Amino acid sequence: MNIPLDTRLTTERLYLRAVSDEDVECVWTASRVPGFIDGMMWDPPETKEEIIEIMHQTIDRWKAGGNYCFSLCLNESNECIGRIVIREKEGDDVWNIGYWLHPDHQGKGYMQEAVTAIVDWGFSVLHAENITAEHASWNEASGKVLLNVGFTHVRHLPCGFIKHGKEIPEEEYIITREEWSRIL
Repeated sequence: MNIPLDTRLTTERLYLRAVSDEDVECVWTASRVPGFIDGMMWDPPETKEEIIEIMHQTIDRWKAGGNYCFSLCLNESNECIGRIVIREKEGDDVWNIGYWLHPDHQGKGYMQEAVTAIVDWGFSVLHAENITAEHASWNEASGKVLLNVGFTHVRHLPCGFIKHGKEIPEEEYIITREEWSRIL
């Protein structure tokens, strides 16, 4: 599927666009907050140049299809405040989302807007049949976002992934196309 890089999703207070070099400061300052990425698979970048290199790889994955990473930007100021990705999983039109929001902007409902937009886009444009998500078990706010959007908790994963030799427990969620059509 050929999704143009200029694709833009709009919510009441946000727009979602492909990542760009404009996002470096957002990624850099968020990743400097102690504990912010403890429940994520990635490590904090060591330099801003590393962020730019990773963004270019992210754009290459977008162009190849099956992995679309959007920056969340405020409509009023154009400020980048986070990221959301939707990526194809193997089999049966299943897609997976992941997201993070800069700590300065958490608790304001932005991520619920973004997740709602990306799920709708996943079902309407990517023709997903199911969309899944996981989050570190201790990150209850991410679980609330998913439940508020209409996801169902599937199971607890005692070891969702390993980071620095430590098992990170996760919670797994799913929403089906049929469930989404009933919500709309």
